[in-house]
Amino acid sequence: MAENHIADDLADDDMDMTEQDMIFVDKAAVLVAVLPDAGALRQLADLAEDYCTLTNKALRVPVTTIETLVDLLDAKGKSSLDRRALAARALRFCTRGNRERLDAAIQKDVIDKLVRLLKEAGPKHAGRCWATATLTGIMWRGDDHCDRIVALDAAECFVSLLDVKDPVAQRQGCQALGNMVHGPAGTGNALLMVDQLGVLPKLVSMLRSFDPSVREKAALVLRNIADCNDELKQRIVQAKNALAVLAQLVADHTQPATTLEQSLATLCNLCAGPTVDAVLETNCLSTVILHLSHRAAPVRAQAAWTIANICGSGHAKVTLVINHGGGPPLLHLLASDDEPVSVKLQAAWAVANFTAGSEAHRRYLMEQECVPALLSAMATLDADVQVQAAWALASLTIDLDSRIDLVEGGVIEGACWHRDSWASVVSKSVVYKVASILACGSCILAQVQKQIRRGTSNMFLFSLIALVSLSRFLAL
Repeated sequence: MAENHIADDLADDDMDMTEQDMIFVDKAAVLVAVLPDAGALRQLADLAEDYCTLTNKALRVPVTTIETLVDLLDAKGKSSLDRRALAARALRFCTRGNRERLDAAIQKDVIDKLVRLLKEAGPKHAGRCWATATLTGIMWRGDDHCDRIVALDAAECFVSLLDVKDPVAQRQGCQALGNMVHGPAGTGNALLMVDQLGVLPKLVSMLRSFDPSVREKAALVLRNIADCNDELKQRIVQAKNALAVLAQLVADHTQPATTLEQSLATLCNLCAGPTVDAVLETNCLSTVILHLSHRAAPVRAQAAWTIANICGSGHAKVTLVINHGGGPPLLHLLASDDEPVSVKLQAAWAVANFTAGSEAHRRYLMEQECVPALLSAMATLDADVQVQAAWALASLTIDLDSRIDLVEGGVIEGACWHRDSWASVVSKSVVYKVASILACGSCILAQVQKQIRRGTSNMFLFSLIALVSLSRFLAL
């Protein structure tokens, strides 16, 4: 699952350095020694960007260098904007993902200085772009820093970058806006962007960009906005061509996996609420189901999550998914040993929502031989996957006719096989969910006792299951 904010989660640059690292660090030390020379500043910015691109780590420089770069954000005189832009760029690649250096910059009032640069540089000036990039990294450092940046009215400058016909500027603007919408103050910031700054038409336009990375970042911001509340979901649905363009992106199998993932994520969030009908009116459901077989695991996971949200919207939506052939591919994801946990979790959640529907929906799953797939999910050593699979199995026992089918399908033995992993999820009440399977009568309790005698179960745990099950059975 892709993150819904822009996190500078890079490799730790304080690990033991390689020979290549040492070469870059030595070059940086030579340049740092002659700062604030303009030529050295440009070379340092170039070096830091090259190193970050090559290694996915921030260039290692002393904290004193960070303080010097922050001071250069106050440069005066001829070409001062250009020098300040270079300082912001160097800061970006010398602090990216490094808490110590980011904190040192913050203590030197870097936020206020960057916002001043942001406002004084025009939308097309590199200063606005690099100030935005560095502020984006600072927002990742903590919600209080994000609040400070918003309080200084930086959002309008971020939005202005979306109008610049340059992919780098547009990506930087989207990354900053995406982080603004993430966190405790996200809903208020999203309303500011939508109501006062008119961001939605700009984002929809960017979804048509020739640059796939711009389309991806625009979809990410829309995803975050849609995740705030139902009011903002409605705003997206009402935005001209928003749903149509998103549906077109999802249907275009030539799109990069990251673009598909973020576009699906936006539709997924819109399906978690009253806007689900508007999404389904775009006829995108068949495409979403097809993406359950996409080559990229994040796309498969996001497609399953979208279907889970659709099925969670009522019995009629479950019927719609069944009629579009959504059941078998979901069960295939659950049964496959090759699927990552991220995919199995969303598939298990979707199937659990299937079983929460009508008796006809549960009977449909039984006809699709869902028990082996659910037991396979139970074998996954992940508590969240087990919880969702347990919910599905427990829901299947609502119908008396299904209980014997479940036992004959091996659900009791399956639970016993995974006794070690069960212990990790007892706190999540999985025992009580699966106990409903056992609340069918003495014949099933006998199955539990049989497993205990074989020594294949955790005696204490399954004694607990038997007691809970018996009390449930007597209460029927």
